[in-house]
Amino acid sequence: MISCKIQVYQKAILSNRQVLHVHTNLKDIMPSSNSSDSSTLKHRQAAAVTNSQSSSQVTSMLAMDPQQRAFRLPIHIRNQLCLLLDPPNARGTDWRMLAQALTVDRYINYFATKRSPTEHILDLWEARHREDSAITDLMNILRVMGRMDAAAVLEKDSGSWL
Repeated sequence: MISCKIQVYQKAILSNRQVLHVHTNLKDIMPSSNSSDSSTLKHRQAAAVTNSQSSSQVTSMLAMDPQQRAFRLPIHIRNQLCLLLDPPNARGTDWRMLAQALTVDRYINYFATKRSPTEHILDLWEARHREDSAITDLMNILRVMGRMDAAAVLEKDSGSWL
């Protein structure tokens, strides 16, 4: 059994803190010691998460897949996209249009304060899009924006069949 408690709060404002209690049983994911069949290993692990706030308690079950890996664009692709989309251009087909096309333009003032707005836009995009068609969708958005150079970066790495 593994348990942990996570407290999240803004500095000096303890009244609005969130406390998460996570409890998981490793027996659920480990094969039985008397079983030699590795197929008995469960692929999903269930963890009880309790959110304790001042007077209310909410308990929910999370399904975690240890086989699932986080989706990330390769760093060299991210760097190339940032080099292409960070500098403002006269046609407006830069990071601002990308933010609008990816529907994260409500954060445009935040992105504008960053050294590489495109990097932060891509971070949000990666967090929201984990499906198999995500790279193809991003490539099509770049094409619609008129940024064939940026779309070509993705196509070169992923293949023209996308």
